Amino acid sequence: YSDMAVIPRDAESKKGIINAIFDKYSIPYFYSEKTDLSTTPCARLILCALKCIYHNFRLDDILTLVKTGLCPVDDAKCDMFEDYCTTWNICGAMFYEDVWSMNPDGYSTRVSERGNKILSAANEVKDIIIPPLLALASDIREADKNTKKICAAIYSYLEKMAVSEQLSALCELELSLGNTREAGEMLRMYDYMISALTELSLILGDEEMTVDDISVAISILLSHTDIGSVPSSYDYVTVGSASTLRAENIKIAFVPGLVEGEFPANVNANGIIKENDKEMLSILGIELPSTSQKLASDELTFSHRAISTPHEKLILTTYTNDLGGHSKTPSMIWTRALYVLPALKSKIEEFDAQRIKLIAKEQLRKYLDENLPVNTNITATETQSEMLSTFGDTVENVDPNLARLVFGDRIYLSKSGISTFLLCPYRYWCENVLKIRENKGGLMNVADIGTYVHFVLEKLIANEKLDDGSLPALTEKQILDKINKVSEDYIDTIGFIPSPSTLYAISRYRNIAYAMLTSIFDEFSKSQFRIISMEQSLSERKIGALSPLKFDIDVADDFKSKIILTGEIDRLDAYKNENGIYLRIVDYKTGTNTFDINKVSEGNELQLPIYLFSAASEENKSNPIFNNNEGKELYPASAMFLSAKESSGNIKPLRSGFIANDKEILKATNAELDTDILGIKFDKDSGEAIGNAVSFEEMKMLKQTLIDTISDVAKNMYSGKAERCPSEDACKYCKVKNTCPVAAKIKEY
Repeated sequence: YSDMAVIPRDAESKKGIINAIFDKYSIPYFYSEKTDLSTTPCARLILCALKCIYHNFRLDDILTLVKTGLCPVDDAKCDMFEDYCTTWNICGAMFYEDVWSMNPDGYSTRVSERGNKILSAANEVKDIIIPPLLALASDIREADKNTKKICAAIYSYLEKMAVSEQLSALCELELSLGNTREAGEMLRMYDYMISALTELSLILGDEEMTVDDISVAISILLSHTDIGSVPSSYDYVTVGSASTLRAENIKIAFVPGLVEGEFPANVNANGIIKENDKEMLSILGIELPSTSQKLASDELTFSHRAISTPHEKLILTTYTNDLGGHSKTPSMIWTRALYVLPALKSKIEEFDAQRIKLIAKEQLRKYLDENLPVNTNITATETQSEMLSTFGDTVENVDPNLARLVFGDRIYLSKSGISTFLLCPYRYWCENVLKIRENKGGLMNVADIGTYVHFVLEKLIANEKLDDGSLPALTEKQILDKINKVSEDYIDTIGFIPSPSTLYAISRYRNIAYAMLTSIFDEFSKSQFRIISMEQSLSERKIGALSPLKFDIDVADDFKSKIILTGEIDRLDAYKNENGIYLRIVDYKTGTNTFDINKVSEGNELQLPIYLFSAASEENKSNPIFNNNEGKELYPASAMFLSAKESSGNIKPLRSGFIANDKEILKATNAELDTDILGIKFDKDSGEAIGNAVSFEEMKMLKQTLIDTISDVAKNMYSGKAERCPSEDACKYCKVKNTCPVAAKIKEY
């Protein structure tokens, strides 16, 4: 190995590639490069700490500091800290607060188990990194711009952060990974840093400097300080930049990246006096050396040094397209080599797109052979064929065996999850399986607005509901006053000081909540239905929840699964007579929703049927919320969306859904048979209900249609379907659209 060398123009830029390949094939190598001290974790920690103080604790500076690797915080807590800070745009004085209490899930009024973990981790990280920064800021203020005292304050900060111990831990980690060079640098880094601070305090002494000035001085000093290392063995491949490598007795050299602008590198002469200025001065008799000419000459020297290093074999490579698809031109080294030695043309080995694709497929086959689960009914050949057939296309599937592991033999599905899968399976896997969340950045979005409206309706109705489930008669002013009080409770529950834009959004949708509430109170004054519960969960796991709708499906000949439909009903009402208990569910929407019963078979409009048929399932007869001591049957009677439409400054409540076409049920819903309340119309001639009015027999058929539709969806999930399906509906609120390679190409979304 010591007879070989890899000589790119800039070895550091190829580090991730060369390291990965050499490590994969267990090839010993040594990077013959010096490390700039200003790029080390210790230097970044100091400079970030000074930036935090100078810029009054900007979020970006705090996050950069946490990610230096020298804060006593593990990666998972670091990620949770970043998630929390970016969710609420925390900066400045917000970092000084004793305890953070804002909901990690945003404007939701409930903190999930995941949210509690994030909140706990965020507070823990804050308590670790902020006190030492505040102490550093205090010490710098007391130093009163004295450089020597500021350097002493920085040293004190490093001690409080236990940087020496952190570097020792990183050194041990690098050693365990076999990175002896990096381990050696970690071991010496702290001493180098203390020496640099000592040198700075001796040079500048009692000079007056601001925080920004001292940061610049430290950057300049560290940028001129390198850390070198020596090989840990005697037989290794030497890897080094053409500009610095001094290799001897090399038999074989590999010189990659011979394209214009990379090797030789582009020449950019920096300085106050440009090349055209020097030419004008030359006319006046003032001769100044040409920086561009010197740099260009240096590049030719580096090129000559690289290709003349070996004395037996030289391998040159170039490429015509980069990873971004941009065209590249072979550099002068490549073209001149072919000109001087025309016989080389017959030895050029080209790797076109098709050949690269075949190589990648071969690597994939090896990976599948090594990693395919042992307990599987699908052969490696079949899995390879399925995966390889989609190579390079937008269609991507998950291994069916992996899908079975993810979902198990009991798959819990919600209306939103099913809708997401039907819109875009790729989005479903990202959001519902991988649990990828978008960074909302503290802004109130559509979902948050819905949360606010739901909170107002739920709390106000719960506060006013009478013991028998009816609602009292309230004046419009009373309703408005109560909405204002509940809105204040909402802000207190979230635990944040709302911005002007958030207050505007709340005030606007408070009017929508007012229109919906006045309609609800008016509705119950003429209805025999009574409120049973609100925010009623459909779950097997939650206390007080209704049992969800469940059914079995045959995924394959050797695999069966049970489907459990979960969710949360905004409001559950009931009408009781001697025949049974008739259920009505109401779902609140901030946008206009029009229900179409014919779309259930297409996989749309599933929410209302799921909620109604789940609530009316046989298992729920004995649930205490129905007070059903007589053991009466539960019947599905009605399911409605309640929304509001704003037009020309006027807000009108809207109801849309389906209802049992039964005179008693219709009268019990509204004594006056008000079509706006019933959500249906009556034929002028016959007087019969039309629209989404269905018989009880049709209710049974609708339930079976629902089960069949969801069964097909579940089978597709188990098959591993995960293709990207970009569309306006799929991409508009997608949490991963900014990183989706397909959606990124569709500008209108």
